Amino acid sequence: MPNDPFRSPPSPQARWLAGAGVVLATVLFGGGFVAGRHGALAGLKPADLVTVRYAVTGICFAPWMIRALRRGGWARPAGIRWGQIVLLTFFGAVGNAAVTQIGLALSPANHGAILSPALTVLSGAGLSALVLGEHPSAGAYLGIPVALAGLALIGGESFRATGFDTWPGDAVLAASGVLWTVFTLLVRRWRIAPVPAAAVINVLSAAVWIPGYAVATGFRPLLDARLEEVAGQALFLGLLHGALAVILWARGIAVLGAARTLLFPALVPVWGTLLAALVLGERLSALQWMGVAVVSAGMAATAWRPSRRGRA
Repeated sequence: MPNDPFRSPPSPQARWLAGAGVVLATVLFGGGFVAGRHGALAGLKPADLVTVRYAVTGICFAPWMIRALRRGGWARPAGIRWGQIVLLTFFGAVGNAAVTQIGLALSPANHGAILSPALTVLSGAGLSALVLGEHPSAGAYLGIPVALAGLALIGGESFRATGFDTWPGDAVLAASGVLWTVFTLLVRRWRIAPVPAAAVINVLSAAVWIPGYAVATGFRPLLDARLEEVAGQALFLGLLHGALAVILWARGIAVLGAARTLLFPALVPVWGTLLAALVLGERLSALQWMGVAVVSAGMAATAWRPSRRGRA
C-alpha cells in the first residue's frame, strides 16, 4: 500500500495535516468535559452519556464491521486479531470510560480534565521511548515541564479547594490517562489504520456497554430526558467526540508517531476551559488565563528541533 503511513515516510504536508487533525481531536476531547457538564445540568448522569456515545458510534461503524467480518472472517476481522480488539477496547474505549466514571464518582470533573491529560503526556514520553524506541523532540524536554506547569495553574484553584480528600478518585483519573497512553502505543505497535481502530473499539464497546445499561435502567433516564439534549449529545459525543476525534487521533499516531502525538493531550484542558467559558458561561480566573498561555507556550516549545548544523 503506497499510501500507508506506517510503511512509507509521510510528506511534510501529510505531517501538517495530521498535526492539525490531532489538534482538532484535542478540541473535541476537551469539549467532551463541557458536554458532560451540560448533560449533568440537564439531569443526565455520566453512564447515560456513555450510552449515547456508544449507541451512535456503534450504529455508525456496524456496517464497516460487518464488511470486515465478511472479508477477514470471524477470526481476524480486517486483519485484526480479537485479542488485539479486546485490549484496544479496554485501554481506549469502554474500559477507559468505566475507569473514568469510577474516578469522577470520587473526584470533581475538573480534576479529571487536568490529571488524565497530564498523565498521558508524562507516561507517553517515557513509555513511547521504552516500548517503541520513539523519543520526543528536543523541544519536548523543555515544553513538557512548561505545559504541566500551565495545567497546574488551570486546575490549581480546584485542587486547593478540595485538598487531599479526593486522592482515591484522583489516582483513578490519573490511571485513565495512562490507559490512553497504552492504547496509543498499541495502535502504533500493531500498525492499525485509523478507521479500523475507531470501528472495532466502538462496535465492541457498544456490544458490551449498552446491554448492561439496558438491564440496569431500561433506558428510562434517556427516555425521560429532553429530546434536544439527547440529540445534541448524540451529535457531539457520538459523531464528533466518539468517531471523528478517534479517527483523527489514530491518523496522528500513524503519521506523527506515538511520542509526538502523546504530547498533544496537554491541550485538552485548555480547550475544555475555553469552551466551558464560551458554552456554559463559566468565568476564567486570572490564574487560569495564565495557565492557558503557559500551556500554549509549552506546546509551541515541543515543536522546536535544533538545526542540522547545531546537531552536528
